[in-house]
Amino acid sequence: MSGRHQDPEQVIRDWLADTAPDRAPASLRETLDAVTTRPAGHARLGPRIAMPSFRLAGGMAAAVAILALVASSAYLYGTSRATPSAPGTGGSPSVSAGTSARTTTGSPPSITPVAGTGWQMASGVLPQLASDGGTYPYRSPVFALGADGFVAFVPTAKGVSRGSQARPGALAAPVQSSDPTAPATPYEIRVYTSADGLSWRQVAVLPGDGATVRSMVYSGGRVVVVGSVSDLAAKSETPTAWSSTDLASWDVTRMPAPEHTGAYGVAAGTSGFLAYGQSLTDTVFWTSPNGIDWTRISTTGLPADFPGDELYAVPGGYAIRGFDKDRAAVWQSSDGATWKETWTGPAPSGIEFYALGKPLKAAGGGYVSFGAAGSGGGPAAEPLDIVIWAGTDLIHWTVAARVKSPGWIADYAAVSGGYVAAAAQPASLDAGAVPWGSLGVWTSADGKSLTSVKGLPSIPGIAVLSVVSDGTHAVVVCADQDGHIQLLVGTGLE
Repeated sequence: MSGRHQDPEQVIRDWLADTAPDRAPASLRETLDAVTTRPAGHARLGPRIAMPSFRLAGGMAAAVAILALVASSAYLYGTSRATPSAPGTGGSPSVSAGTSARTTTGSPPSITPVAGTGWQMASGVLPQLASDGGTYPYRSPVFALGADGFVAFVPTAKGVSRGSQARPGALAAPVQSSDPTAPATPYEIRVYTSADGLSWRQVAVLPGDGATVRSMVYSGGRVVVVGSVSDLAAKSETPTAWSSTDLASWDVTRMPAPEHTGAYGVAAGTSGFLAYGQSLTDTVFWTSPNGIDWTRISTTGLPADFPGDELYAVPGGYAIRGFDKDRAAVWQSSDGATWKETWTGPAPSGIEFYALGKPLKAAGGGYVSFGAAGSGGGPAAEPLDIVIWAGTDLIHWTVAARVKSPGWIADYAAVSGGYVAAAAQPASLDAGAVPWGSLGVWTSADGKSLTSVKGLPSIPGIAVLSVVSDGTHAVVVCADQDGHIQLLVGTGLE
């Protein structure tokens, strides 16, 4: 990657200055620029590859199920039913004048250039993640605001300061309780913004204790976030939407739905917003003209037990990708109520299946998706191959290439000149292995050949939560088993 390095000393000075509350600028762009335009050197596959819902009989179904379990170790670990890859258009949200940005104190951040590259590793720039327990305790907190930088929704234990850093070389025990009835640690969702992925400023605390953020869309100057709010005492969750035009003040809506329902995805179309979630028995959809007022709608055309994987906007409406029995598929709708299956991927070849990943705009026009191909039959000794899908639109896909995977590709993003993919490289790829390992990052100019980024720090016990990009900066979001966030940030291909 190319571009000027951040001055670590100045970043620390900025961070110290950020610990004193001051009046927020009048616009989000000013807020983002403010943290990266001060003197002294400032410049400005896996979690989103779904596994099929197989309905095969006998040994073949068992074999594929084993493979799906292995592959899902990366999928379940990530952002979980992640956000659409192409945010809506519109002006950047503005932080209201006179709003005091809340800040916290703690250990100063550490930003270290990766020798011989344009990458930089940032540690302690965001708070330690709070865990809700389970084998895969963390979701990625970082999302892109189109070309306007990044926003992070960080679940943070109340009273914990920013800047908590990982112990170098430490491999912590998994963050999960041995007692499933043990109460979760109280936490809050803190909202941070950044223009470059390195310098972060807290601007709000998301309303609602026990909140979980699962998806975000940015359209027409408005940020809409969906997820759920949990009632720990009642052991239930309520689907919830948050909406803001300034990232400092938020409208909160509890979306109408049966008990034990969570919202997993949101997209912005020409007529407003569409969100979907999952109850104990079926898939639930909601529409909103403004991201604030939500109405539950009935749907037709989707499989009865359709779980969904990713919802995104297309010209004239919406699309959702997932699996129809044993193969990848895409459904399209103009209003979110009536759906039609418009594309079905190739059937399994023997016990080898094919998965579609999240769609990205291709450098030469059209769209590209990094999917997967693999076969079952027992514990997988090798990662899934990467299948490169090409599409002239966001609905129909053909196989453009098949690449031997260098490791589990957890996520990928488009940057200037190509693509960046990343994954943890676990010591064991046996079925059911938790995907903690060393960090691997690859770049590609054409999506068909991958080049490993050399010289990355040796950090055992890391997991890649996501790869996000604002078109200029790529941010590889990582966490260790204690929930300490580490960000690898660059500005293009090497």
